[in-house]
Amino acid sequence: MNKTLLIKFSPYKIWALNLIILSAISWFSFMLVLINSTSMFIEWSINVKSGVSISASLIFDWVSLSFLGAVLMISSMILLYSEHYMKGDTNYLRFIYTMLLFVSSMCFLVISPNLISLLLGWDGLGLSSYLLVTYYQNFSSSNAGMITIMMNRVGDVGILLSLGLWFNEGSWNMTLSGSQPAELICLLLGLAAMTKSAQIPFSAWLPAAMAAPTPVSALVHSSTLVTAGVYLLVRFEPILLVNSMNSLLMISAVSTLFMAGVAANLEYDLKKIIALSTLSQLGLMMVILSMGLPELAFFHLLTHALFKSLLFMCAGEIIHMGGAAQDGRLLGASSRSSPSLMMVFVGSNAVLTGFPFLSGFYSKELMSETAFSQQSALTFSALMGLGAALTAGYSLRMVLLVSKNTSEFMFNPRKMDMSPLVVLSSGFLFFLSVCMGSILFWLIFYGSALMVLSSPQKFSVWAVMLVLIFSWSYLMSNGLNMISPVMTWFNSKMWFLGLITTKKMNKMSYYVGTASQQNMEQWMEIVGPQGLKEKFSLLSAQFSMGQHSSLISSYLMSAFIVIILLLAFI
Repeated sequence: MNKTLLIKFSPYKIWALNLIILSAISWFSFMLVLINSTSMFIEWSINVKSGVSISASLIFDWVSLSFLGAVLMISSMILLYSEHYMKGDTNYLRFIYTMLLFVSSMCFLVISPNLISLLLGWDGLGLSSYLLVTYYQNFSSSNAGMITIMMNRVGDVGILLSLGLWFNEGSWNMTLSGSQPAELICLLLGLAAMTKSAQIPFSAWLPAAMAAPTPVSALVHSSTLVTAGVYLLVRFEPILLVNSMNSLLMISAVSTLFMAGVAANLEYDLKKIIALSTLSQLGLMMVILSMGLPELAFFHLLTHALFKSLLFMCAGEIIHMGGAAQDGRLLGASSRSSPSLMMVFVGSNAVLTGFPFLSGFYSKELMSETAFSQQSALTFSALMGLGAALTAGYSLRMVLLVSKNTSEFMFNPRKMDMSPLVVLSSGFLFFLSVCMGSILFWLIFYGSALMVLSSPQKFSVWAVMLVLIFSWSYLMSNGLNMISPVMTWFNSKMWFLGLITTKKMNKMSYYVGTASQQNMEQWMEIVGPQGLKEKFSLLSAQFSMGQHSSLISSYLMSAFIVIILLLAFI
């Protein structure tokens, strides 16, 4: 009996139950805080030295509690899914505890209003994500883990430098800061957010991190780690987003949105398509943030976390049934093997595209209307429309890849449809992906002014969409012959960001370091002891030659006597 209970209540289920209880508490607290329009701030003063308050503080408002509830709820479902996906793994306890370390670090970051406590959660995310990416302990995982941690260390350095520069403010609590920080601090914290959310030029690490197990991708690389940068800017948007930071963020985000969308339409690896989709959605959130709309970006962050984790879970189950093959061209028999899985997969893609009245519709429709209602350039509006079209394109392409019946790869007939654990976890997330958008919309934006586009703005939307449709139809009718193979290769490789930010940067650092070392050694030879020795030897030789002349000797003696007399009288 005890053995049966032990098998039934596995560590996965026990921790998933604990996390879902904490999530329910967080959502209940979110409702209370939002209805009463209040928040809770807890601070423990540790030491006060040199006028600087060293304190540990926590903040519980509707932003932190809602994100906390979403993180805990998604984590609990992914732990249930992991019991099925990681079945037979001998190191499952290491996997569970590393996942819990990651979730704890993320929760600590969410409720931290000052830089010191935020840095603890930030570094905890970096460490635990590295351990999860390198879980399989093979060559590709090690490379992906190294790229991930080294790129994220750039953002960690930005937070450390801003921590030192903020020392002049008298407190590291950014929430209660009454003054605008220096522009350099804003740029450093913005750099940290861009690295964690994989914005250009730090985008290469996110597709590389797909070497991790699929449950890790569903949690770390869709709804938590990559959104930490967005959450940082949402939380401290009033004091961080200065004009220079807005411009830099806008350029980087629009470039990321376009680059990731094009690359996803040219990729065949199922997990990498979803990773590039995440990259594209992060760019969209950053664009909205740079427009000064943090609540809207946060709303899309919550809805995106739900359907993107579900999308990763469905992709992982398809790959699991297909014998670990990730090429979408080999997974076309999944619609016959698991029709219920395909139903959830198609539904999650519909949410991603913003299908009417699903969760993605409420955030994307509001973001599109806001973008077109702003007094922005036509180029910006066209890029936003192109981003939406690319999202629909790679979502439809992904569904067609895994549902066509011409696959050469035969699925294992014993692995038919989904297991009960996958049905429970994916079904719950699918229900939330369908309904949660409307619920959050009415809770967060209740009483907001109705946005009505003018006639020119409506016609501009139609004009942009018609141009995109005709352009795409023309390219498809010509078999994409107009596009150079070099351009296709360039876009499919994410503008060679992976090559530039890894191998090329390493070679450049090596060459610069070698040249600096050689110059330093030569410079030290010239101005160091060896150089001084040569100079003194030359001077002494010149003095020795001068002493052979009686005239020069008399001049030297006279000068010596004058100096002695002056010193005596002074």
